[in-house]
Amino acid sequence: MTLCHWLVVALLAAAPAWANPGYEAYRLAGEVNVDGRPDEAAWQALPEAGGFLLPGSTRLAIHRDTSFRVAHDDQALYLAVRCQEPRVGEPGVKLGGIEFFVTTSLAGEGVYYQVGLNGDGSGFGPTRFVRHMAMREPMSAPGYATAVALGEGEWSAELRLPFALFREPPPRAGRHWLVNLVRYAPAGAAEGETFTTWAWMPKLHWHLFNYYLPLLPRPAAAPPSARSSAAALLAPLRARQDDLRRRCAAVVAWEQRLAGVPNLVLDSPAVPARERVRDSVYGALIEQRGLRLEEGGNTLVVVTWPRPVTADTVLLGWGGPAQRIASYTLEVDDGQAWRLVAQVTDNDLFTVIHRLPAPIAISRLRLRLFDHGDREGVLPRFGVYHVPGGAP
Repeated sequence: MTLCHWLVVALLAAAPAWANPGYEAYRLAGEVNVDGRPDEAAWQALPEAGGFLLPGSTRLAIHRDTSFRVAHDDQALYLAVRCQEPRVGEPGVKLGGIEFFVTTSLAGEGVYYQVGLNGDGSGFGPTRFVRHMAMREPMSAPGYATAVALGEGEWSAELRLPFALFREPPPRAGRHWLVNLVRYAPAGAAEGETFTTWAWMPKLHWHLFNYYLPLLPRPAAAPPSARSSAAALLAPLRARQDDLRRRCAAVVAWEQRLAGVPNLVLDSPAVPARERVRDSVYGALIEQRGLRLEEGGNTLVVVTWPRPVTADTVLLGWGGPAQRIASYTLEVDDGQAWRLVAQVTDNDLFTVIHRLPAPIAISRLRLRLFDHGDREGVLPRFGVYHVPGGAP
């Protein structure tokens, strides 16, 4: 078996951006009470949207699921949101919140609206913006209402947004609006999932209204096929989320296994390895036990050992969506030539563990990153290990 056949524990899978067609907003088929609990039959008859992404990424959120429904009647737009949250009920925990954005102006005027609602029931807005955040105007209208309710492992919200807020006629066939729903989780959310967004956004900036998705008005109540069609659209996303959860769990098991194993790159107890690696990717040249880490071109890290070391595992870890690298190669020098360990073009994980089928003596290791641009601190975690006893 050649080095090109080394295994990747994370089982990297392609993560293309999914083709989100927008949302079909049907007329409410019955009364709803804006009490934060969207459990009426009128809500349940509507299609459900989900598949939230991390900003600046095609990575699906997997630790906290978010879904929503939108409807209308003659006077208002209605929004119902469910937010999975395992920390509901913990003392002192702020549950985060949601922000709903609407642009009614599709002719280039750049007018859009924002309303925010937190898990504790507090909120802000509605606010009208013109082109950018500095040009803002608080809005109000009779009938505007919001509510939040706490449940087991989740919190939910309902909003009633009168059309009078928008200074525009309601959306209609041939003239849709653009919308986005974003969510912010409690501080310390796992793997960069503090902020997630329904519409793909190029960075952590919600006011880029050109990236919002169509809200497609439907004059009648939702037919049964609408809900089944939406479920069919979500099914592959749910499958991708389940697969991502499985691969993340495999990585976590490996990280626990590596916790007691010396890091052959930086194993001096004098300075934490994490800090030294972070320094190295800022461009500093570090000499530590004969190891060199340097930066140049697409090569982020080159490690040279004074004598060959036996290794079978390489860990690469990124801190969040703005740092995660999707495309890279990993090579080792086995004393005869550089050998390709891994060539990855579609990484969707923040921690990747490359596992060799057997230990091998290496004298140098080279990591080339191809989509990091000018990002600093791009590799806060980096390790090479010899793991006795094999897999966890």
